[in-house]
Amino acid sequence: MKWFYINAKQAADTAQEIFIFGDIGESWFGESITAKQFVDELAALDTALPLTIRINSIGGSVIDGLAIYNAIKRHEGEVTVSIEGIAASIAGLIAMAGDTVEIAENARLMVHAPWGSTAGNAQKLRQYADQLDAWAESMCACYVAKTGKPRDEMLALLKDGTDHWYSADEAMA
Repeated sequence: MKWFYINAKQAADTAQEIFIFGDIGESWFGESITAKQFVDELAALDTALPLTIRINSIGGSVIDGLAIYNAIKRHEGEVTVSIEGIAASIAGLIAMAGDTVEIAENARLMVHAPWGSTAGNAQKLRQYADQLDAWAESMCACYVAKTGKPRDEMLALLKDGTDHWYSADEAMA
């Protein structure tokens, strides 16, 4: 069963919608959308028409999320992202791809450092930590582009190890 879908409305209706309700990237639970699935389905839409993306996701893979973000940014038509329930972690970053971002009054946005797990010797663990820092740098560029806030301020959110939860009002500010 697919846990996301795209709805291209018919004929006179020029609205197109994408629903991302589930994990980003491969998931053990099957409720996920990979970058490849997203890009394949997005390619079937009219790139000149407006697009609304509705998100309710706790996040997932940084790699898939960045690819989804970039695919959305390439869409030629106006893109509105609507956070319907939660946009956490990489799902929150995907939300930043919209020309306009809306958030339901009772919804939440969460920003935090990329994380994961690995095994290995001390050298391997240091390399993994460096990779996480590199992903934080990549993510930072997206937040800076959307908010206009200083790079150092956005990078601090991605490197301090804290989950930053925002209400609708806080997120919009």
